[in-house]
Amino acid sequence: MRVKSKFFISLLTASTVFLLVGHGCGNFGSSDPNLVGLNSGESDEDFVILSGAKTTSVVYAKQFLNNMVSCTGLKNVDPRTIAEFEVRKTNISEYGYATEVTGPALMSIAAVAGEVCSDLIEQDSSRPNIEQFFSSINFSEGPSSMSNSDLEIVLKKLSLSCWQRNITSEETGILIDGLLSIAAQDSNANSPAATHNIVLTACTSMLASLSAIEM
Repeated sequence: MRVKSKFFISLLTASTVFLLVGHGCGNFGSSDPNLVGLNSGESDEDFVILSGAKTTSVVYAKQFLNNMVSCTGLKNVDPRTIAEFEVRKTNISEYGYATEVTGPALMSIAAVAGEVCSDLIEQDSSRPNIEQFFSSINFSEGPSSMSNSDLEIVLKKLSLSCWQRNITSEETGILIDGLLSIAAQDSNANSPAATHNIVLTACTSMLASLSAIEM
């Protein structure tokens, strides 16, 4: 089910809002004390140069699709996903500069992440259960059959694979609250399609978050 509907576009926009999840609700930094985080909204004169410190960078244009495919273990990348990447990659920093994390760049990353997540949802059930990201989700039922715990399992699996750490309880709460709010706007609020949209948005938000693209 890969339909570029108006509702999917709204999901993509909302996913971009969630992209800052994973960095203290919006502070772009690193958990490594030797790294200096750069906030994309700062000007050059705001940067403080620390002796012996390294600067945080992000995935660069040629790399970000490969990173998403690698961390999800995706076996087959749909041609539509590759086409989306080819269109969007010009908006991504060529060299991975943190200062070039702009609105258009985040939207482009989210757009490609959405396509990767569509591929992943379509292929996930054919994997061994231990490798599945969405084994807790019943895609044949509406969201009423899906508990917060079911979503938390998905978010935890994706964070371990693509963030290389566990998602925090605060981050989980922010994402789930946002996902449920978006789901309430779906005209098919308790249909299998709504379940698909919620999971697609959750996956997109995780793969396109700063925690996923930071290096």
